[in-house]
Amino acid sequence: MRLKVSCLFSNSTSAASCREVWPTRGQVKIVKFLASISVVSKDDKSMLLKLWNNDRRGQLSYQLSIILPCYNEVSNIAGLISDIRRSGWTSNQAEIIVINDGSTDGTSELLTRLLVTDHSLKVINPSIRRGLGLSIFDGINSASSEVVAVMDTDGMHDPSYLAQMVSHTYSTNSMVIGSRYMSGGLMQGAIYPYLSKVMNIIVKLITRSKVNDQLCGFFVARSANLKEIEENKFVGFGEYFIHVIHHFESKYVVIEIPTIHNVRLAGKRKSIRRKMVKTYLRTALMVRRYK
Repeated sequence: MRLKVSCLFSNSTSAASCREVWPTRGQVKIVKFLASISVVSKDDKSMLLKLWNNDRRGQLSYQLSIILPCYNEVSNIAGLISDIRRSGWTSNQAEIIVINDGSTDGTSELLTRLLVTDHSLKVINPSIRRGLGLSIFDGINSASSEVVAVMDTDGMHDPSYLAQMVSHTYSTNSMVIGSRYMSGGLMQGAIYPYLSKVMNIIVKLITRSKVNDQLCGFFVARSANLKEIEENKFVGFGEYFIHVIHHFESKYVVIEIPTIHNVRLAGKRKSIRRKMVKTYLRTALMVRRYK
């Protein structure tokens, strides 16, 4: 004899009706046990576990999904997650989605420990290396909130700006960029800020864009608008961001707010500057042909 999962939670005899019920952890354990002795079908068990892992997240109605693409950031990721929570985005207000792109430095083990204490932390472990752009694409498609934020995991992006950026997005249906290159904005460091600013000016001129910061990767936008962009545009280290800006400038609104970008807290930069220059120029020329 098999027992319907729904009978454990309601008076209905339909297992499908269980989707409207919020199971407790104890009830999930009961179903796991019953499934192990073949009293509950595997389909019903799978349905319940999917409900627990996904629908519960949706019922919390997060105001924001924060996407953190991550590769070998064991020295920075825990501090960033803590800073996000301390900045006011509690586990009931924002989910944090970490795309752990094949880290080999202990990041994976650290994230496993963090999952125990933060019920709104979600970790995606792709089976193959995806790269920065596609990791962000995966995060966007895993987000449950109407609005998503994308941040670097090296400590350069300050989560204290998120509230202002999210407010603009909800009120204007815009993409909001935390800009280094407008009045009040700044990028700390010695040589790299100057190289970055020159590259930004070149990309802006080629693409005929009005956006000052073409490459920062710190932004907030509606997930539905981001999902309109094809997967093949989420390529490379920063090329994806040029495509994202072009999409929003052509269909919606792009707003920049001044932000101060810190120096990397620990670890090494993942980008190769010579290669980046070539790919940024190639992408900028491609975008210009679209206009």
